[in-house]
Amino acid sequence: MRRLIWRGIVFVYREMFTGVLLGLTALFLVVKLAPGGDINAGLVAVFGLGAGLLKGFSKFLLLEMVNRIPANEYSKNYPRFKILFLWLGVFALTAIINYGFNISNWFTEPSRLIAKSPLFRGIPVIHVEIALIFLFCLGIISHIYEPPL
Repeated sequence: MRRLIWRGIVFVYREMFTGVLLGLTALFLVVKLAPGGDINAGLVAVFGLGAGLLKGFSKFLLLEMVNRIPANEYSKNYPRFKILFLWLGVFALTAIINYGFNISNWFTEPSRLIAKSPLFRGIPVIHVEIALIFLFCLGIISHIYEPPL
């Protein structure tokens, strides 16, 4: 039972990380296309995180119902690295277009926008930035790590 829960956590976190990448990519595009909407732009990344979390839970539950969670014997058919590289590439491309090659701005500016959003108004920007970096590290690890059966 513990292994199933652990597999579920890793599986859900993979999808949640994809949601974070999509949310931040959308945030970069919103900032580029509508520069005046900074307050609402921060909500885009938060909703991306929530959408990825819901997608991960529902996908895990549906796949568990039909017993099709990728296991070690056919994990080569599960395109987790392709998905990771695709969304990291899209994220990096939009970040380069908006902020150039200065990687620290890739996290500082979205953190500032998220901290200005109505949901996180009282949280300091540095805490949001640390949380984003932590999410990125755990997201990449969850794509690399394959939990035991």
